[in-house]
Amino acid sequence: MGKWLLALAAVLAAAPAVGADRNSQEGRVALEIYRSIVEIPTVKGRGQVPKMAKYLAGKFRQTGFASRDVEILPAGEAVGLIVTYRGSGEKAPILFLGHMDVVEAKREDWERDPFTFIDEE
Repeated sequence: MGKWLLALAAVLAAAPAVGADRNSQEGRVALEIYRSIVEIPTVKGRGQVPKMAKYLAGKFRQTGFASRDVEILPAGEAVGLIVTYRGSGEKAPILFLGHMDVVEAKREDWERDPFTFIDEE
């Protein structure tokens, strides 16, 4: 499984319409990563952002990123996750930028639990 798949899965929250065929191995892995990150309630004050960063860092390492290229940096009650994709030649680096924290989602305001992944294809 390539490093690019994990990078794609990591940005699925920002662009859920982009992804691999859901029935392929890559699609199933991307869906499981997406499911996992949706179900971590990273609302301010709950202390769950480090949990998500640790989960994603582990996934990056599993796909072959060197430990030195996956950093979790403290940032108040949250953390920052920096992953370096080392290339070769004179190609410019690629930057994916996002955030792991979300605003409060009160259960009573939703038809369904906002932190339970529901797959309706």
